[in-house]
Amino acid sequence: MNNVIEVIKSRRTTKAFRRDEQIKDEELELILEAGNWAPTGHNTQPWFFTAIQNRELIDKLNMLAKEAGKASKDEITQKMCSNEMLDLFYGAPTIVIVSYEKADLTPIEDVSAATQNMHIARYWNGIVRMFFSQMDNDQREEFGIPENYVPHIVLAFGYPKIKVMNIPQRNKNYRKIIK
Repeated sequence: MNNVIEVIKSRRTTKAFRRDEQIKDEELELILEAGNWAPTGHNTQPWFFTAIQNRELIDKLNMLAKEAGKASKDEITQKMCSNEMLDLFYGAPTIVIVSYEKADLTPIEDVSAATQNMHIARYWNGIVRMFFSQMDNDQREEFGIPENYVPHIVLAFGYPKIKVMNIPQRNKNYRKIIK
């Protein structure tokens, strides 16, 4: 248990991947398998994982996501996505689109658990990730997502260029225990 807690406490997000160093196939399989073992409501397992290691497709998704971001109601997102040089995936050589089945009862909770499992699994292998959640449903087919699934979040995986050392402060008032 202590190892898991240490992984959770030491997890950091990177914004600089080694673009030309692909993660190993067995590492990707482990990450996807960890996602598949997440708990789900009624054991529905409503997820579908699309792993992309094709640079042209990753770059295209980056462009499409920035276009969607420019139309965001959030001014900061609009400004960020207007930067033509911005790579939303920070050079990650692998992305995983996590989608959920439309008809599922608890899809967000289920894919969130799957995503967390992937985060923990990747960290043990020295792989880092970052979140990104802009994707248009119209792009499902091009990115290999079945018709009855909704893309929910895009995860970027790769080896970090630099090790992130900052440890953000944690909320000290986060709990109450009643006995």
